[in-house]
Amino acid sequence: MHESHFEVVSLGAYRCSETPKAGPTAESRPRSRGFTLVEVLVALAIVAIALAAASRSVALSSTSATELKLRVLAEFVAGNLMSGFAARDEWPVTGATEGTEQQAGVEFPWRVEVVSTPNPDLRRVEIRVLSPDGPSRELRRLVGVVARAN
Repeated sequence: MHESHFEVVSLGAYRCSETPKAGPTAESRPRSRGFTLVEVLVALAIVAIALAAASRSVALSSTSATELKLRVLAEFVAGNLMSGFAARDEWPVTGATEGTEQQAGVEFPWRVEVVSTPNPDLRRVEIRVLSPDGPSRELRRLVGVVARAN
């Protein structure tokens, strides 16, 4: 059983304190503050989903940067070919030609099509630069007009 002790407090009242004879019970022990296994597993699942989404985003960003680089280089190839028509003082022959040009270590296939226009002193030039990975994919198309030199 319990043994009661009484003590006098300053207002003249008595306070009773009970001291148990047995060791501390489950209710009297301080409760340890921690996470349960379920809470830890839920937190790990949330972190895993967030990391998977972040890695997917980084992979897409890398792919986009590579695609952008190819398109910028294809723009240089198309510009070089069009400048070649302007620099040469020869009248371009109608028809299609194909070839490749290297830009920044990448070999780009291209196709140039020259067609006559209603004005006999002008020729329409269409330049298509294709992907080095697969020539069926067009990276850049540039259309211009070349005038006959007088």
